[in-house]
Amino acid sequence: MTRVSIRPCHAYEYMVEQSGGYRRVIFTVKDLYNKIDQQRMTAPFESDSEGTLSYMNALTTKDPHFFCRFTTDSEDRMVGMFWQDGHSFVDYQCYEDVLIFDNTYKTNMRLWKLTLGCLEAVETDEAVITDGDEAMYTAIQTVMLEARHRLCIWHIGQNANGHLKSAEKLKAFNRCIRKYQMVEQFDRLWQDMLDEFDLHDNDWINSMYEKRDKFCQAFFRDIFMAGMRSTQRCDGMNKDFKLVLSKSKTLVQVVSLVDRTLMRIRNNQERDDFNNMNSFHSVKTHLEDLEKQASSVFTHDVFKCIFREIMKEAHITLKYGALTADCNRLCFYASKTQEGYNMLKMEIDRLASIMEGLVRKEHEKAKAWLGSDHPSSVATPAKRRGGDGRGEEETGEARQGGDGRVETRRRR
Repeated sequence: MTRVSIRPCHAYEYMVEQSGGYRRVIFTVKDLYNKIDQQRMTAPFESDSEGTLSYMNALTTKDPHFFCRFTTDSEDRMVGMFWQDGHSFVDYQCYEDVLIFDNTYKTNMRLWKLTLGCLEAVETDEAVITDGDEAMYTAIQTVMLEARHRLCIWHIGQNANGHLKSAEKLKAFNRCIRKYQMVEQFDRLWQDMLDEFDLHDNDWINSMYEKRDKFCQAFFRDIFMAGMRSTQRCDGMNKDFKLVLSKSKTLVQVVSLVDRTLMRIRNNQERDDFNNMNSFHSVKTHLEDLEKQASSVFTHDVFKCIFREIMKEAHITLKYGALTADCNRLCFYASKTQEGYNMLKMEIDRLASIMEGLVRKEHEKAKAWLGSDHPSSVATPAKRRGGDGRGEEETGEARQGGDGRVETRRRR
C-alpha cells in the first residue's frame, strides 16, 4: 500500500475494517510504522542514491529512449539528477515549441546545477517560459542561446500587486503588458501610464521596463507560444505530485512515485482522447452546421471556448432576425402611401445615424483599451461573423486537451 502512497495509518484502519475490529489486529499502528522504517533501514544498497541509480539502470534496460544525468560534489555525493523516460522523449519531439520551467516547487540550494543539466538534455529554438528565477535565466543564457526567454505573466501580476497597490494602476499596467498590440503602441500606453500616475521615479516600474521584451505581449507577436503566457500548467502538475510526495520519502520512493504519477496523468490523457474521438456535442443553437463542424475538429475542452463565441453569434443572429421581421412589416405598410414612405424614410435615416453613433462609440472604447491606431469601422451584418478576430485569439490560448503536460502545441 505504501507503493501507491497510502499512509500507514489509513492502511491500518483498512485492516481493522477487514478483520472486524481492533482486537482482531494483533499489532498497533505504531508497530506498523516501525516495520516500515525497519524495511527502509535494511535496504540492499549502501545509500539512497545508490539504490536510485540502480533503479535508473533497470529502467534503461527496458526503455531504449530513457535518459538520466546526475551531478556530484567534491565528496562524490549526489546533488542533482534529471531523468526522462521514452514517453516523455516522444512528447518533447512532438511538442518542442514551448518549454516551461517552474522552480517554485520544492526549491533547493542546488537549483542552478540541476536546471543546467535539464537544459543540456533538451533542445528548442522557440521559447522558454520561467517564473523569473535568476539561476534559471543564467542557465538559459548559457545553454539555449537561440531560444526566446519569456517571464511568467502570473508571477509578474503578483509582483505588481505588491508594488503598485492601486486598482487603477494595476488596470493600466495589465493593459500595457497583456493586450495584443504593436511595440510602438505599448511604448505609448506605458508613457501614458507613467504620466497619469506619476510613476517616473518608481524603481520597480523602471526595472520592469528594462526587461519589457521578456514579458510584454507586444514583443512575442512573431513567435508561436501555443497560447501560453504563464507557468500555471506546471502548477497543475505540481498539485498531482504534491498528493504523493513528502519530505519523509526517500529518493528511491520519490522516483518511483513520480513515475506512477506520470502513468496516471497519461492514462487520463488516453481517456480524454477516447472521449474526444467517440463522443459528440449535442446541438444547442440554431447554428447547427457551425456547431457540428467545430465539435468534430476540436477537443472538448477547446470546443467549450469556441461554443461561447457561437452562443454570442447565435444571440446576435436571433436579434437581427427579429428586427428584420419587424422592419419588413413596417416597410410593407409604409410603401402603400407616399406620405408613409416619406415619413419612414426620414425616420430610418435618423435611427440609422443614431445606431452608427452607438457602434462608433463602442469602437472608440475598444480603441482606447487596446491602444489601436486603426480607424473605427462599422461591420455590416453579412460580415459580422468572425470579423472581430479576438475570439480566435481566445480559442488559441485554450489549446490543451486536459493532458496536464508541461509542453503542448496544437489543437486537434
